[in-house]
Amino acid sequence: MQREKQHMRMVIDEYGGVAGLVTIEDLLEEIVGNIRDEHEDEAGSEEPQREAQGVWVVPGNFPVDQLADLFGAAVAIEDGYEATTVGGLVSEIEGRIPLAGEVVLLEPGGLRMEIVASTDRRVVRVRVFPPPAVGQTLTVRSQ
Repeated sequence: MQREKQHMRMVIDEYGGVAGLVTIEDLLEEIVGNIRDEHEDEAGSEEPQREAQGVWVVPGNFPVDQLADLFGAAVAIEDGYEATTVGGLVSEIEGRIPLAGEVVLLEPGGLRMEIVASTDRRVVRVRVFPPPAVGQTLTVRSQ
């Protein structure tokens, strides 16, 4: 890419289909970590915030696979979901972008996710409650 002065390339899978698009910045970030530039908003650099009793507030772009790091082995996210971010996961479960204040349940993982902030295009922040302990029931208030 550098030799040909190309800044992006299409990624082709083993069947000849387009799998995605990669840029030089993507490749560089894989090597050195996240690079913040003038085009990224402050929300993209948010870190998860721990609240009382094991509750976490995470940004919508927080990776789904890192939820297990926050909650331990008690969280199992089924492979049936295609989303890679928490915001994408709640949108996939609901079939739309949920509004602030809505509660989404992840089954069979047992996580309860309350939308803290969202826009018409994306989920901005989500409050994630830990799975109930064995023998404890999960109660959800109706909106």
